[in-house]
Amino acid sequence: MVRHGVAPRTHGGREAAMGRRTEPLLSAHLADVTGEVQTCVTWLLSPVQARGLDDDQRREARSGWVDAVTAEWGPCGRVLRDTDGTLIGHVLYAPPSYLPGLASLPTAPASQDAVVMVELSTVAGQPRPALARHLVQSMAKDLVTREISAVEAFGQPIRTGDCGCLLSPGLLGALGFAVHRPHPLHPRFRMDLRRSVTWKDEVELAIERVLGAVRPAPSTKKATRPIRSARVASDDS
Repeated sequence: MVRHGVAPRTHGGREAAMGRRTEPLLSAHLADVTGEVQTCVTWLLSPVQARGLDDDQRREARSGWVDAVTAEWGPCGRVLRDTDGTLIGHVLYAPPSYLPGLASLPTAPASQDAVVMVELSTVAGQPRPALARHLVQSMAKDLVTREISAVEAFGQPIRTGDCGCLLSPGLLGALGFAVHRPHPLHPRFRMDLRRSVTWKDEVELAIERVLGAVRPAPSTKKATRPIRSARVASDDS
């Protein structure tokens, strides 16, 4: 989820990622996250557990979770900073065992060889393609170096009134994820990271399809490997 030295592409109003940087997400970064996602605990707690929590308790639960997962498994997200250092987006992910709240979704459980991407957002609201692509690339780089073979994510159509932090199926498809288990409300998506096509080509091809510049996609796959439980440090992208 890396080959360096490839210039980011631009198209119309889509902003280039040039000059922006990512770094491992820490619990302190959560204070700069905006929108509904800042209090989302869908992936962390069951609906019954979450029902009685106020916003401050939800933020505290999220912060404690990031600290615990980082200590046990390693970095569980990336933040994206603009050229002036302002935090403009984040992505959050972890193995299924750290995400008990997802058990209530109809397409759960996630595959045991995959890490689950539970949040992907920018300060502007719904992630714009260039920013989302930058975050997914950074996540992918981190996971590939940790010998993780796939990323999965649970989708939800926009404005269903169900959860503010699950991702729209259209966005996931544009970023190179494919439907792994269909469902009308909560399909589960998957991106294999060890295909003969590199993860970077996978994402770039998906973005090109959205922009109308389609080219053939190789389909050869390599075998997947189970997730390693050892904590591994993550470098900046």
